[in-house]
Amino acid sequence: MEPRLSRKRRYLAPFLLPLLLQPVAAATLEERCAGVQPIADIKFDGRTLQSTPDIQEPALRRADALLSARCYDLYQQVVDDYVAQHPDDDRVWFLYARMSWIFDQKDKAQVLMTRALAKRPDFTSIKVLQASLAIDENRLQDAQALLAQIEKEQPQDLGLFIEQLRIDALLLSDAATTRTLLAVLESPAFPGSARERAFASLRQVRNQSLDVLERADEVFLTSTLRDVQAVHRVDSRELPGVPGPVTAKAMRIFQERAGNDLDP
Repeated sequence: MEPRLSRKRRYLAPFLLPLLLQPVAAATLEERCAGVQPIADIKFDGRTLQSTPDIQEPALRRADALLSARCYDLYQQVVDDYVAQHPDDDRVWFLYARMSWIFDQKDKAQVLMTRALAKRPDFTSIKVLQASLAIDENRLQDAQALLAQIEKEQPQDLGLFIEQLRIDALLLSDAATTRTLLAVLESPAFPGSARERAFASLRQVRNQSLDVLERADEVFLTSTLRDVQAVHRVDSRELPGVPGPVTAKAMRIFQERAGNDLDP
């Protein structure tokens, strides 16, 4: 005799299968993208930061936010609609260049950025994109020169702030810079792309020579047996306030992850 539970499962299967096969993820993505709005001004560390301040058109600003949110289909629709109404607006080239860069078409992105600056030399959003690409390619002097120029033209640019942080992390790797990067990562005000670049800069910090220990605000060791251990003294120099905020946070995060993962 067939078990009663088995018969119920067979009876319910035709009704449950269509529910299980519904494209839940696609619907969720569509709803998420529909709610994406232009990136608002961000008040941080006594500064008011603006995303692409030289692009004020709401449609272009929303398209920029859609790129950051990886809503590529809706982004393309917004851009196409805008170009159809404003075929001569060369500010859309920034979005074309950024899209090419996102899809790792760096040569194409460079061509688009060069053409955009030839038409509009004061296009600081393009210069920020050039600086970001220079940092990715380890052309730090080129990036610094661009950022110095942007700071004179648009000191409130959000992209300028993030790229300056990345440069500082690569060249200095000091505790103050690290704290700022961690604050950016934790702040919901920053768009996802800014937080991703902050995280990437933390991962890309170069190996420093030992003399960096002479000026480090915080020092900690990591190992299998020690986990994360604060250092109180480097040679004869006492480090104040040990563990510092960065070290304390690293210790806390490691302990939290170690409780859930054998390889935190």
